[in-house]
Amino acid sequence: MGKLGKLIHSNLYTHNFSFQISKRNINEELFALCREAAEMDIFCVKEMRALNKRTQNTQIKTSESLSYSYPYKESFLYGHLQAICNYGNIDINEAVTFPVIEHGCFLHPTIYRTQASIGSMSRYRQKAIHNSHPKIPVFLFGPYIHYADPFYNQQQYAALKEQYGKTLLIIPEHNSQGMKVEFDIEKYITDILKDIAPEFDTIMALQYWRDVDNKIYDIFEAYGVKNVSAGYRWDPNFIRRLKTILSLSDMVIGNSIGTHVGYAVYMGKPFKYLEANLKRISSEGAIPYFSEKFATSDIIINGLGDDEMDKQKAACEPYWGFNEVKTPEEIKEIHLICKAIAKKCHGFYSRYNNAAQLLLKSNITDNQKKLLMDAMGFGK
Repeated sequence: MGKLGKLIHSNLYTHNFSFQISKRNINEELFALCREAAEMDIFCVKEMRALNKRTQNTQIKTSESLSYSYPYKESFLYGHLQAICNYGNIDINEAVTFPVIEHGCFLHPTIYRTQASIGSMSRYRQKAIHNSHPKIPVFLFGPYIHYADPFYNQQQYAALKEQYGKTLLIIPEHNSQGMKVEFDIEKYITDILKDIAPEFDTIMALQYWRDVDNKIYDIFEAYGVKNVSAGYRWDPNFIRRLKTILSLSDMVIGNSIGTHVGYAVYMGKPFKYLEANLKRISSEGAIPYFSEKFATSDIIINGLGDDEMDKQKAACEPYWGFNEVKTPEEIKEIHLICKAIAKKCHGFYSRYNNAAQLLLKSNITDNQKKLLMDAMGFGK
């Protein structure tokens, strides 16, 4: 990147504008694809297979990974930004100054975005970010699923619940970019069907968009398990489908600790962890699932051992921030705060944190001051 490119990318506004121009075609293609994907229901696994082929063809045609090109593109993952903006009655087209929403619950200290303010779930995560980037504003929203509207209306939901009755939802660990997951799928399913499933009328399995082309889909189907999906990762309705799928379930079982665990517990669904001798295969070879940076998972698993919801909620709250959910008014205030910071620093990332501290000394409301002080870790 030359000097001009570095200058453009050093400013929130010019950075965003340059992406709008240079990546216009890929953004428009993804918008069109997501408008179509948004119409899929929770039983969309076969449609997801067809959509995955289309995305692969697009990537071959453009020689680029199919993702939005904005400075805040992470916010678009899984419909988080759309859900939070809808809840706070904020125009998503003005989201360039909104905190960049982290795409899930992080149980490790990796930081993906540090240029401007960040939106995350919990004090645990805020502390991890501030350990390496002190005073960067980290606004807490608690479990993002709180802000999502249900995918179906009440009548449609009631009909589905009556049809499927008492439901067990299986959420297997999924593959990710650059990382493949391996475990004995058939043994895992047969253990569940033998020991746990008899108590339920319906067994569902949540299939991640990246895995619908894999054998796991067909294996579940062969054992009579109903496959469901929350949809494509860039689909704004992803989190709405996930909320409905979790609502339909009476118990959730899985072989990994991820964002879904806290979502299930937050919604009052007991989560059962069932070991599966999980292995992750990266380009460097096999690595143990619970490496040192995932040690927090052991703490959560121990806390989930008891089926009592109060104890499960106590185990999850520090990491998913159950007590950090915001009102629509507070979300609007956070947006106003971030717009004011961006204006004060004229969009330059290098001046952002200093502008946030100067804003604290300016004539802002007591509630805005409280929210900003909290985000910057003052007094914590």
